[in-house]
Amino acid sequence: MTSRRYAKEQRKSTGETFKLRRSQLFGPYGVGSIMPCPGGESLMISGLDAFPTGSMKQVRDPRLAAHVGVRKLLEPPEKDFVPASRFPRWLYCPTCKTMFECQANQPNSGKCKNQACKDFGKRNLIPERFIVVCPEGHVDDLPIIEWVHRGPVDDKSAHTIKRITKGGTANLGDIEYKCVTCGVSRSLAGITERGELAKVGYRCKGSRPWLWQKDPCGCSEDPKNLMVVQRGGTNVWYPDVFSSIFIPDGRDQKIVQCVESQFEKLVQAEQKEMLNDIAKMLADTAHLDLGGILSVYRDMKAGGDGSLTTDGDFKQEEFFTLSSGTNQYKGVFEADILLSDVYQSVAIRQIVESVSLVKTLKETRALVGFSRLSPDHNEGLSFSKRRSQLSLNKLDWALGIQSIGEGIFIKFKKEFLESWACLPTVLNRFSIMQKHHDEHCIRNNKKREVLNPLYVLIHTLSHVLMLSLSKECGYSTASIRERIYCDKLLSDNDRHEEMLGVLIYTASSDSEGSLGGLVRVGHPGRFEEIFDAAVDSARWCSSDPVCIESKGQGPESCNLAACYSCTLVPETSCENGNKLLDRALLIGTVSDKEIGIFNIRNEKPETNSLKSFQMKSIAITPDFNEGYDMSEEGFAAACARALSEVTTDDERIFLENLSSIGTEVQLETPYYYVPFTLNDGAQLDATLAWKRSKIALFIGESAEEFVKAIESSSCNSNGWSLYADVELLEPSGVAARLTGEF
Repeated sequence: MTSRRYAKEQRKSTGETFKLRRSQLFGPYGVGSIMPCPGGESLMISGLDAFPTGSMKQVRDPRLAAHVGVRKLLEPPEKDFVPASRFPRWLYCPTCKTMFECQANQPNSGKCKNQACKDFGKRNLIPERFIVVCPEGHVDDLPIIEWVHRGPVDDKSAHTIKRITKGGTANLGDIEYKCVTCGVSRSLAGITERGELAKVGYRCKGSRPWLWQKDPCGCSEDPKNLMVVQRGGTNVWYPDVFSSIFIPDGRDQKIVQCVESQFEKLVQAEQKEMLNDIAKMLADTAHLDLGGILSVYRDMKAGGDGSLTTDGDFKQEEFFTLSSGTNQYKGVFEADILLSDVYQSVAIRQIVESVSLVKTLKETRALVGFSRLSPDHNEGLSFSKRRSQLSLNKLDWALGIQSIGEGIFIKFKKEFLESWACLPTVLNRFSIMQKHHDEHCIRNNKKREVLNPLYVLIHTLSHVLMLSLSKECGYSTASIRERIYCDKLLSDNDRHEEMLGVLIYTASSDSEGSLGGLVRVGHPGRFEEIFDAAVDSARWCSSDPVCIESKGQGPESCNLAACYSCTLVPETSCENGNKLLDRALLIGTVSDKEIGIFNIRNEKPETNSLKSFQMKSIAITPDFNEGYDMSEEGFAAACARALSEVTTDDERIFLENLSSIGTEVQLETPYYYVPFTLNDGAQLDATLAWKRSKIALFIGESAEEFVKAIESSSCNSNGWSLYADVELLEPSGVAARLTGEF
């Protein structure tokens, strides 16, 4: 066995093996994936039920195991075989072009069986290149006979098919199937279009060849979801891996290891009412504390339902450990905490609260499922549902692997980031990304999700930092990964507003871990240069101005200013598939630099760029009893009244568009002409004010009076968003605030 530790995949009937690294079972060749092998072989890795658990070592991370709903994690076998079956089953002879349908457990691809072929019994058959994939995870052979005959046939075995490649172009029309028996033929032109297979009577069969099962699900009710893809395409299998940074729990590790190794024995003893006796025997034999054994056993037995914490809660535990440096254990978790004021960088001091140099960390990854066609198909599903893709039986274990490494953890300043995220220009910019995400949810029949602009900010900064760090620390970009500690979605039920950070780290399955290059460049004197260089590099992309002015690019158009020339990293480095990125949130756009968080300065803004007032000192409060309640007249009537106050064309256009949007989606109706009073006695009249949403808009002369009133005194808005310059707003941005989306 080499030092890289290979797992092996076997075709049992012949004893022939193919080498596979254990880490590859977590991507790209995990359970249910199609693995290309030497000699033109094509195999599908079988389900976990067939794995040789007797030769698989346990991975110790009880926190992760309990979260994903299992009792233990087992790493792939080191000196045993991983089972697989043949897929696809359609094969063809490259000489005579005749197609043959083999069995899934056939020992090898076989030789050509056409006696008329000059290579009869000599040439290895080649697997068909195209397969059928369902969004629910089902996969099947291409219905070649139905496609050629344009419908079902009574006896498939009576038909002989030849696969003819004309050449000349790369179009599907150059690949043609011909039935020698009937004489009919048909090319693959148009087969990748949605609904084409339904026209020949083909429906999803719920085929799960990695489990030797057909799943009777309802996906066949919508045949348009079926897709014809290449078996080697990346969209055939996306790994669903959940990872954790190992947090030592302070318990005696000898007791934990003892209970883990004897867990089944203790369970049986408890069923026979002999738990105390067996536990005492273990304690005496291993010289351990009896109370500790019983306590650890009960903890392990109580865990594993996967419902005790949300993903956000799970990450929050790591966030507090990384930012506080608690629970440090040599060789497992070691970190030094540095406050941002030790760094001589304006950018770092502006948004960073502290930096943790993590000299040692352990990362555990668990394979909890997979998806096809869409990498985020499993989002929102329970771990139990996701793990059901991997095995026929409900197992009490999951596939896991552990790596040792190092990293740099950055904790951000909450108040500064939140004040930036409330700026109207930022909200207007972010509403473009939210719109694309909404369209993605509609296309995939998913519930609408409200994105968090702070997640996109931290995610984008993480990417430019990884690119900058890789130039200095000695690791390639593909060797560095990110772990973002911030809610991706704004949910009332699962919010972690204090959690704002990112861990940039590297980890290796080698027992020695990493080389220490990341921690070294994180020290004062070097990290400033890297951080500032990352921000500066984000200001220019070789694809600009196309990139910076993009209104949507990348997967599902959920990126704005982000491409491989400036922001994107290898897929293995990003925790979100290179989605939800926009460097304009860091450095602004060509037309509006103030969108970028690194273009904000702490000094008082100029009057002519005043947009949102949330300063301190004199309080400002509204009096709705003196305003006009427009709820009976409606949204459009309120905007019509405000039109009488306008002094510029921009204000008129803004109100007309806002009236149209507000009427269409039934937004909260505003009050008209509401007085706002300052503690020093000054009174300001808001043209429109939304009581529930706490938004006020000053138009025309009211806007001028508002600006003059606060020039000589700062004010505290008491939670209100007060707008006095509609040139810097978009109606959609205000509408988004009124619906509570941002």
